[in-house]
Amino acid sequence: MFPTVEVIGTAFERGRLHGVQARDRIGRSLANYARLFAFCGLSWDEARHRGAGYRDLIGGFDAALLEEIEGIARGAERKVDDILALNVRTEILPSSYLKGVDHGECTAIAVHPGASATGGALLAQNWDWIGPQRAPGRRRSRTTSLRSRAWSARAATLRQGRSTAWRT
Repeated sequence: MFPTVEVIGTAFERGRLHGVQARDRIGRSLANYARLFAFCGLSWDEARHRGAGYRDLIGGFDAALLEEIEGIARGAERKVDDILALNVRTEILPSSYLKGVDHGECTAIAVHPGASATGGALLAQNWDWIGPQRAPGRRRSRTTSLRSRAWSARAATLRQGRSTAWRT
C-alpha cells in the first residue's frame, strides 16, 4: 500500500527523519520534477533558484515549516533549495504551462479526534494531476512519480508532538 513515515521530535528532527525514511522517493520526485520543468523550458537550477525565493516567506509564516524542510534536506542528503522547489512547484511552474487548466488542484479532509477510529486527528490530501500529466479517462490525481497515474494521498495522525504520515 502506501509507505508510512513515522517521525517525532523538533521540526528539524521530524524533517530529518522524514528525509532519511523517504530518501529514495524524494530522489525520484526530484528527478521527475526536473523532467517536468525541463519540458516547460525551465532548468532544474532555475527551478531551485525560484524555489529559494520562497525561503523567507515560508520561514516568516511559520519558522517550524522551514526547519522541517531543512531537516528533510539533511535527512535525504539533498540541498535545501531542492526541497523548497518541490514544495513550491506549482507556484514556480511557468504560467504558460498552467494556461487553460482548472486550478482546483488538491482536496483535503480532516477528521476530529472524537470522530476518528484512532482517537487522533486525521488529515488527508489527494494530489491532483495538472495539465498534460492527466491520464485520459481517469480520475484527476497525481503522485510523486510522473510515470504513475495511481491516486495518492498524504495523511497524518497528529498527537502531541508525534505524527505518522504518508508524505512522499
